[in-house]
Amino acid sequence: MAQDNAFDFALAELKKDMASSFAELKEKAAAKKLKLEPLVFARAKRALRLGSSPKQAATKNKKDKSMAKKKPARASATAAQPKKRGRPKGATVEGSKSSKIRELLATGMGASAIAKKVGCSLNLVYAVKRSSKGGRSAAAPKATTARATTRASSTSARAGLDGVLAGLRAMEAERNALRDAVSKIQQVLSRL
Repeated sequence: MAQDNAFDFALAELKKDMASSFAELKEKAAAKKLKLEPLVFARAKRALRLGSSPKQAATKNKKDKSMAKKKPARASATAAQPKKRGRPKGATVEGSKSSKIRELLATGMGASAIAKKVGCSLNLVYAVKRSSKGGRSAAAPKATTARATTRASSTSARAGLDGVLAGLRAMEAERNALRDAVSKIQQVLSRL
């Protein structure tokens, strides 16, 4: 309660004389048996938008008044919805690094080669690849290797036991295909 009285006192005194210092107001407040703290004085100055000098305060108040006149009245409907910021979702800029990366990913080029050719970081290539959901077209499918199958099986293992079993079956099928290929190569070599 005493702070509110001190605040009201400081506010009234600063309205009378904007050039008043804290020491002057503290003496006047003491005469009225009020305790004026520096924080209360600062709050009162801020409430009146006073700067460090009366000249700055007058200039700032003039600017605020002129800005209030220039602001157009807003409709209540636009005040309810915040303004959308940034680039629209899915928008691409022709000739940008991202578009060049997408084009090169579609050809089947590797990430490090793309990064060198475009002149960007490897992280950007992977981010664009991730955002374009795979980054490879049907024309350039990725070759299946045992390592890729192992990665796929470890990823599918998270889905549950069925995923693990499917991964193991795929690895076994690939192993059988490789054994058949090796046996055919051995037969061709034995004929020579």
